[in-house]
Amino acid sequence: SNEGINIAAAAGTPVLAADAGEVAAITRDTDQVPILVLRHPGNLLTVYANIDNIRVSRGDRVTRGQTIADVGAGDPAFLHFEVRQGFESVDPTPYLPARSVKYCHATRPDRAPRVACHSMASARSVSASISTP
Repeated sequence: SNEGINIAAAAGTPVLAADAGEVAAITRDTDQVPILVLRHPGNLLTVYANIDNIRVSRGDRVTRGQTIADVGAGDPAFLHFEVRQGFESVDPTPYLPARSVKYCHATRPDRAPRVACHSMASARSVSASISTP
């Protein structure tokens, strides 16, 4: 299941850390899609997937707005972004600053998936600011 949002962005667009924190993990999902997890104060985690050219390593300290990777290729290209409180997934949209962008989601999950993109008025392209919703 998709527990975050997919934010439309051109492949190669820099992915910025949502807030200061530490690189908790860099891994891949079962489809070999790269995943990067940042740990922030208060047991808050941000998760970035469908990325390429990762510029940080596990244990690195990052600053808010630091480039951590690039958006990976896709048709359409997108950044998958999640926010977790511990192990629980939370709706990421309250943590995103108001700004119009496109978000994408899979359609037809029962068959070969297609991706649909829509405008959304509560996110930035590939940079999010962590704040109390």
